[in-house]
Amino acid sequence: MNRNDFKTSDILTAGVVALGCIIVSIILFHNPTPHSNFGICIPSPSLWNLSPLFSHIANILLLMGVAPILILLNKRFILVQGNGLMLPMAYLILVGANPFISLGFNSSTLLLIVNLISMAVLLSTYQNNNATQDFFLIATLLSVGSMTQYSFVPMILVYIIGGFFLGSMRFKELLAFGMGIIAPYWVAIGLGLIQLSDFRMPQLVNIFTDSDNRLDLLIMMIGTGIVLLVSFLLSLNNAVRLYAGNSRIRKCNNAFNVLGYVCALCMIVDFNNFTAYLASFYLWSAIQFANFFYFNHISRPRLLAWVLCFIYCAQWGLLIFY
Repeated sequence: MNRNDFKTSDILTAGVVALGCIIVSIILFHNPTPHSNFGICIPSPSLWNLSPLFSHIANILLLMGVAPILILLNKRFILVQGNGLMLPMAYLILVGANPFISLGFNSSTLLLIVNLISMAVLLSTYQNNNATQDFFLIATLLSVGSMTQYSFVPMILVYIIGGFFLGSMRFKELLAFGMGIIAPYWVAIGLGLIQLSDFRMPQLVNIFTDSDNRLDLLIMMIGTGIVLLVSFLLSLNNAVRLYAGNSRIRKCNNAFNVLGYVCALCMIVDFNNFTAYLASFYLWSAIQFANFFYFNHISRPRLLAWVLCFIYCAQWGLLIFY
């Protein structure tokens, strides 16, 4: 059995399938979740005055652009061993077949991009004796993001713990991280870009009460719950295999595990804002699926992968055409 039985054509096919799901969703599916303001002092992306066309194009480009970045990231840090092509393939299917991520630029896409950049910076600090600038950059990105969506706040814990896992978080790095959190607010207030009166409690809403598509939301939540459970079980299985392997690969995966676990916990606890964490959670899920296919001797892995993709996309079809 060839554990690297995935080709570039699989990624291209997955990209076409994901893009097709997104385009059909845009045409047939409207306003899957309420337009709520979860920002601390700046309105959330769903309330930005963006034209629908620009919002859709920007969101598609950002979501699709993550796939090649994952390939480069995997070559640099080896999150998934082998050719790692299952990683972008799984990611594209997971995000493409979820209308709550793909319909226009949203908080979930924004958090995904910031997490992807921050994780790349974090992994580069592995055994770095001076990573103060790296952690200051990560904290600054999270701080700016928190202005428009409080879902960035739990991510602070992710990168502090991840830094300790990688052996790069020490007192001076922790101090730089704290300064990075404070600096954007300090500068924005000092320059008059935001006023103290702009700070507010986020507008919390009942996602079922305010949604026009309650049944669709319920179906998607059931599908997300299944992915969450399966991903958690796969992460435990992968952890056993990674423990006996390369130390750096294990620690890099552990850093991503922190991200996945925190996103999963936030989706449960912060229920009415769970869609904000979805894309980042699916990124972690894709890593678990890819590692599972690498570590386990599965006959015809490409066939099984496409069967699973078909089953997941069937959920999207149920949402769109029900």
